[in-house]
Amino acid sequence: MELSKHFADISSGAIQVPRTDILPDQEFLSQADDIKEYCNVYKRNMAPFCKHYCASIPFVFEEQCRIGMALLRMARCLPDEQVLTFYETDSPDGTSARTLAELASGKVITLTNGLHTVNRKKFEELCRHPFSYFYLGYFCDITPQLIRTLPNSNVFADGFDVIYENVTFQFYDKDRLEQIAHLKKVMKDDGILICLEKLHQIDAAQYEKREQVKDERYKSLYFSTTELIWKRSKILSDMKVFQVDYETLISSLKQHFSYVYLLWNSTNFYEMAASNSLQKINDFLSFLPLPFIPKEFNFEDDLIAPRRV
Repeated sequence: MELSKHFADISSGAIQVPRTDILPDQEFLSQADDIKEYCNVYKRNMAPFCKHYCASIPFVFEEQCRIGMALLRMARCLPDEQVLTFYETDSPDGTSARTLAELASGKVITLTNGLHTVNRKKFEELCRHPFSYFYLGYFCDITPQLIRTLPNSNVFADGFDVIYENVTFQFYDKDRLEQIAHLKKVMKDDGILICLEKLHQIDAAQYEKREQVKDERYKSLYFSTTELIWKRSKILSDMKVFQVDYETLISSLKQHFSYVYLLWNSTNFYEMAASNSLQKINDFLSFLPLPFIPKEFNFEDDLIAPRRV
């Protein structure tokens, strides 16, 4: 309950507010004009929780826009009568979903769930179009039965084309196999699951080294030392309980999907994409802009191109 209250306070902007704007790197923006546009709309759509999130995970702003840009390009290639359906788990204010749907102008329909009434309030205040929906509750509530009760449920009736698990599983338990199975119930057979998770390291010293890089070289730009200490003691210690390691996540994904790719790494955070459709995963990967992550934050081999694992 205490952790939930802390997240509600962050969502309302009462605590843990970045002291300066989070801006995407110019190197990332220089790839294409449509990336600049996407980042501008994403920044405009940020609510307090998203600002905190982007100030807490090094260069996740750029990565959220990179993923969104790939999905937008995919959607624009669909036949006129088709739309891309997208669900993001436990994303308090739905910034990514709202941005993607806004720029797609009807070619992408999204669903987001959040746990607090302040999340729904911020979502409704900032949503400028009719293509995104919000459910107040847990990701584990999202079942085929529940979807049939939602507004415009016919759009989601056949399942989602893409599901983005955004640092969600670790707040519930360690059973990644079952958690992925739950999401697959509302995903199309040829859909794509993208997972962004904070992972344990087998070597505890390596984990702490990465945390130190994150805090000292990135988060310190946005938060005071007092705020960093408070978060580590009040939030991060609880968040670690249900984290898993890299091999556990990979193994769980491979038991459900034929194709699994590592997309991105930033300190202890990893992002992967998985699908049972070679065509769909290849389409998605082909539309991805180049990633942006400075070497001091990247602890994996070269990830300029996604790596099959």
